[in-house]
Amino acid sequence: MVVRTGLRSTMGSMLQQIVAPLHDLGMSHDPFIPDMCRFFGFSLLLQVLLFVVGMSRGWRHAQSTTELVQRALDTAIAAIPVGTSTVIIGALGACTQKLRLKGIDVLDPTKLKAAADVSVVCFDKTGTLTGSVPELHGMLPVEEGQFLGMQCMAMRWPNRLKQAAAVCNSLTLINKSQVVGDAADKQAFKAVEARFVERNLVSLPLRLRSGRPASLTKLQVLKRFEFESCLMRSGVVAVDSDEDPDTALLFVRGAPTKVEQLIKGGVLPADYHQVLVEYAAQNFRLLALAVGELRHVTSEKLAHMTQQDAEAMAGRMDMLGLLVLSNHLHPSSKETITALQDKGGVRTMMVTGDYHHTAIAVARGVGMVPQGGQLVIIQAKSEKQVLPRMPSRFPSTLRASRNPARPYQPGPTSSCCSPQRAASPSLVSFSEQAKPSPEGRQGPSCERPQSSSTEGQPSLSCERQQSLSCEGQQMLSFEGQQRERRHRVYDGLTFMVDSGNDLQDWDPHHALTNIAQGAAQCCVTGPAFEHMLQQADASVVEIVMTNVAVFSRMRSQQKGQVMDLLGSRGLFQHTEGQERHIPGLGKTCMYCGDGINDLAALASADVGMAVGSSHASAAASISDRHSSVAGKPS
Repeated sequence: MVVRTGLRSTMGSMLQQIVAPLHDLGMSHDPFIPDMCRFFGFSLLLQVLLFVVGMSRGWRHAQSTTELVQRALDTAIAAIPVGTSTVIIGALGACTQKLRLKGIDVLDPTKLKAAADVSVVCFDKTGTLTGSVPELHGMLPVEEGQFLGMQCMAMRWPNRLKQAAAVCNSLTLINKSQVVGDAADKQAFKAVEARFVERNLVSLPLRLRSGRPASLTKLQVLKRFEFESCLMRSGVVAVDSDEDPDTALLFVRGAPTKVEQLIKGGVLPADYHQVLVEYAAQNFRLLALAVGELRHVTSEKLAHMTQQDAEAMAGRMDMLGLLVLSNHLHPSSKETITALQDKGGVRTMMVTGDYHHTAIAVARGVGMVPQGGQLVIIQAKSEKQVLPRMPSRFPSTLRASRNPARPYQPGPTSSCCSPQRAASPSLVSFSEQAKPSPEGRQGPSCERPQSSSTEGQPSLSCERQQSLSCEGQQMLSFEGQQRERRHRVYDGLTFMVDSGNDLQDWDPHHALTNIAQGAAQCCVTGPAFEHMLQQADASVVEIVMTNVAVFSRMRSQQKGQVMDLLGSRGLFQHTEGQERHIPGLGKTCMYCGDGINDLAALASADVGMAVGSSHASAAASISDRHSSVAGKPS
């Protein structure tokens, strides 16, 4: 049975909020609250009238003053339930109106109480802690397998790089004169002096090697591949008017770690990863550009071709360079984070889709991670080119102690590199405690060594010894299963420690133990988070969620899963053909975001706050018209 259609449905309401957001939101748009105020006002007035009538009759019948006072108190006590509700509704309306005057619209008044009891606040990076509009900083061209250095002037860019900047972007032409798209793409498009002749035809000047004046070249766009979060790159197929018409050019732009997998051997600069880390640590956003050739491709083939098909047809591609974008922190971000942590005692986290080095640099800049503090970076093995050497055997249990995981508490005595492994009960392996005796006995034996009993102590029977031996074997078997499960979890992950200056590989067990004991924070990437959720052993997820500071490379759905694990709802999922529930931490969490990719997290959090954008208000309970997080502690 259909009950709602069109804009009255849930999806229609969300689309209406995105396309035509409500700019004048407030209490007056909710008819429930005014009706409740009218009802309680009428009830209060009726009780006052009854009280006056009762007092007049009391005086007429010459009742004593004591009886009149008692009846007055009885009437007041009877009115307390109604009066309490009236006070609550009035306070709620006053709070809503006060926030509205400060530029904050309360879309769901029932969330105000939860907002006052928040213990964890999660922030998106781009547009929330940093500016929403990145600026073009420059280009790092690549020629013959080497970086040419930072080139801020487009006139020095190689021709192929200019062509990539002109067509491999999000720009489009509407109304034959207006160019719409990302601001950074517009800056690069203007820098190479490109212009739209038609919607799919772009012209730009290219310099000639012979020293002659630049010639005007046209690029006909045959097909565009939009950005996909699973691939983390976009692409475009174009034909150069000055080259062979049977050969099309495939330009690809996306995450450097993904684009490098498409590059020919030997063309990638030797210091490629070092450059990525250096620029990302300075809060620069990097996009890699590559080009390949599609020979004898027809329009019919392109119509049914995906980006992966085009990349496979082109073979290995050539690296063109790195597009460097600057995205500065909001001046108020650090002040807000400091106020939340110091004055409110609120835990702060970052959940972003950007590269983890950039996310860590921003987290250190705003104070989520202490400057110089050690941060464990947990990645999936598929994200790294050179994998650290993993130990062949792992301790049987990660959390042998009964103490729960403690939140991160930096101090002079807490160091995640301190050699305290032998003293910590959580680092003692059960299998090491259950080693066979030096005599080599394995299995049950009815013979009791004389040294095992003293005079006056009762001896164990043969049956009792066999029972204890069987219980020990079952415990060893259980510990072996736990060790195999943990080995599968470790086997797909890599652990590195970032101290602010360098990166070092770390032993998985040592890293997770320090995280569980509260001696270190951690940064988890999206692929690593997905790997953890796919494993049967969920203890690693519980440890990580306790002291994680940064989530990077997270998709929209994964952001929602993080909110579920932080709250009391927990996460329900299917693993190995069985349903299971991972309990949440039971915290009251708030998520602050500004984009459509934050909708899942805004809806899953106890309180969702849309910052500076009407797009995210479709799933948020609070909408802030300001473009920064300033004033959130109030």
